[in-house]
Amino acid sequence: MTMTLDTLTAFIDAMKDNPGHVASSTLTADMTVAATSFSVVEAHPTGEDDIPFHRRGEFVVLIGSELINVNRVENLFTMASGSQRGAFGSTAARHSSGDTVYQAVLYDVVGSQVWEADDDDTDYDEWENESAAVIVQAGPETRHPNAPVVDVTFSVRCYSGTARPKDARAVYRLFDDRVHALNVTMDSGGIMEAWTHNAFSPPLEKETGWLLHACKVDAKMAG
Repeated sequence: MTMTLDTLTAFIDAMKDNPGHVASSTLTADMTVAATSFSVVEAHPTGEDDIPFHRRGEFVVLIGSELINVNRVENLFTMASGSQRGAFGSTAARHSSGDTVYQAVLYDVVGSQVWEADDDDTDYDEWENESAAVIVQAGPETRHPNAPVVDVTFSVRCYSGTARPKDARAVYRLFDDRVHALNVTMDSGGIMEAWTHNAFSPPLEKETGWLLHACKVDAKMAG
């Protein structure tokens, strides 16, 4: 088995893991099933071990079993433009003052639906899965001449499900969060660092609902 395949397998397994939630707060008031905004007690705590919610751009929160794509200004969360309550196949519901609001992680949205692409001819046009998913494909690798390290670039396609193709960008942000929190070990070595990078800002493929990004990983080689 090549190093690329070892690394790809470990990387995909890590993407399927549930690392738990790090950012959370509680609702300051009851929330109706039709509400498009809500406030929390503290979205940007300042304690040494506290983790704040994202400050910029769209991201996903979890309240009970409901997922919502939101923007944030201070402690006020507003549903993202063009999105809807009960995102990614979840169900819109009433919530009560004091209920916990979590910043969602990739596992909340895609579960174990992170796969390796079969080959270069994977037909994304035929994809009609109702739920969100991520497909990863190994690209070229570069071995460092003087260190047991190999750089591997993965092509990553994020899919939000047939209900709201636009939310593929939110899936990618969840993926990006998970990559930056990655810490994986393998029998043949370990993933030392992982980060995402883009040479351009790729458009959403509106016809298929897929969003393509690139992810680069530095992996320690065996021996």
